[in-house]
Amino acid sequence: MKYSNIIPKTLISVLILSFFLGTTYQANSKEADDEIIKLESGFENLTSLDYDNETLRILQSEPTTLDRSLSHDSTSNFILNNISEGLVSYDQDRKIVAGVADSYSLSADQLTYTFYLRKDAKWNDGSPVTAHDFVYSWQRLSEMSSNNESLLTAANIKNYKSILEGNATKEDLGVSAIDDYKLVVELEKPVPYFLSLLTSPNFAPIKEEMVITSGDRYGTDLSHIAYNGPYRIEKWYEGQYLLLTKNPHYWGSEFIDIENIKIIAPPLYGYDAFLKNELDTTTLFYNDFITAYFSGLSPIATKNDAIFYLKFNQNDDVLKNANVRKAIALGFDNSYIVNKTEIGHPANYYIPSGFFKDNDGNDFRQDNVEFLNYDKNLARKYWNKAQTELSIETYTLELLTFDNIISLNIADYIKDELENNLPGLIVNIVQQPFDVKLDLEKTGQYACSIGGWGMDYNDPLSYLEIFSSNSTSNDVNYSNPKYDTIIQTLLSSVTYNQGERWELFRLAEKQLLQEDAVIKPIYQAGTYYLVKPNIKNLIQEYGMNDSLKFVIIE
Repeated sequence: MKYSNIIPKTLISVLILSFFLGTTYQANSKEADDEIIKLESGFENLTSLDYDNETLRILQSEPTTLDRSLSHDSTSNFILNNISEGLVSYDQDRKIVAGVADSYSLSADQLTYTFYLRKDAKWNDGSPVTAHDFVYSWQRLSEMSSNNESLLTAANIKNYKSILEGNATKEDLGVSAIDDYKLVVELEKPVPYFLSLLTSPNFAPIKEEMVITSGDRYGTDLSHIAYNGPYRIEKWYEGQYLLLTKNPHYWGSEFIDIENIKIIAPPLYGYDAFLKNELDTTTLFYNDFITAYFSGLSPIATKNDAIFYLKFNQNDDVLKNANVRKAIALGFDNSYIVNKTEIGHPANYYIPSGFFKDNDGNDFRQDNVEFLNYDKNLARKYWNKAQTELSIETYTLELLTFDNIISLNIADYIKDELENNLPGLIVNIVQQPFDVKLDLEKTGQYACSIGGWGMDYNDPLSYLEIFSSNSTSNDVNYSNPKYDTIIQTLLSSVTYNQGERWELFRLAEKQLLQEDAVIKPIYQAGTYYLVKPNIKNLIQEYGMNDSLKFVIIE
């Protein structure tokens, strides 16, 4: 059954009114008392461990930075999630468990968190991790990292918006150390996913002394970083591998099974290396997945949280026309791309399938409609209408993509389909290395690009918020007051019950895709991988859960 696309008019009126008047509508809200909530360590249910100097060998790109305040890419965050630790973390079952904080309390109005830090949390030099290290880290993050602005915006930490606007300083940020082991965080509005946000390495502590002594070199190499996580970087041979070893100063070191993690850099071919016993786990191309299956191995197929799509820079004189964007979005068959490349699952949606469930266990996408399904006849109508509106017969579209063979194959198919279905449209493919492509997008030096997004925190808002007018991640230059109202309502009025929040998510997704064609979703990424049967608790399908401290080698 397809859902209704309309929220009752009375509710919409309240939402919009509350947004513009600055008030908060309460719908079935629950007040939490301020009792102290004890967090499990996550180690409670692990099987018995063998301390036999085991090494886990994985294939992973090298980090671009080790500076927690600057990191915003998955490869850097993977390393940082294993050498640093914030207040809380995820366990192997995707539950929030203790990190540096072993308990917390939440005020009745849900605006003040008090975190109680464990006294056995240490830096790699043996000195204690304190609440002051978190204050320094978060204040530093608030003033220097535009790449992570969406995280802080979503967190709704008191005074961050004023800091962003230049009306307050980092010292005004709503985080304070009552003493060495008690941290207080004040929010502007209740944030139901706040603890999920705190699992990001960007919210981990930073040792101020190390930053001061390192200067501009902080986070650039092993001698200019301090870490408090389960592992430490023992060696780094650039272009070859990183070796992580257990951090003896980590509070849970005695419970960690794997002594060493060898992170081998590409271009090692994962499937061959796995067969040669050079890797313990590897992702697979689809053809290798099939080969492995018929060879008697046990490859695993999962969805992950990344959605890949075409995005249109609306500063372009032609692409700012909605009919052009709709023509392109409807003008190629994304299911054909997925069937040929087997890189995931066709996605005519933006909020991913399989990651957000209601209280009854129903997936967000279960009854939701799809958008911008392939329709070459309708695409031609939009294209003809746009040609008339813009007084153009031809248009050359530059399509930016990654410099790998799969990305080129996808771009080639899109080019062929669009040029066949939309007469007068010419597509030129531009391939660039990952970092160059990101810079071109960030500076607006592109027209159309194949991009992607995975969640920063466990809420659909992590996807939707990046296209609001004031988001620094909005590199498509999209601005629509209707969309902004929905997002601001979600950001500022988070005490709605789940059903009402989900209806707002549906409205936002419909506006983004069906009404404005801001992006054209292509596929939800799939992960195919092999892992040795004696390796347990290695979670590959969950974008944020990449800490290895709970992994066991039997």
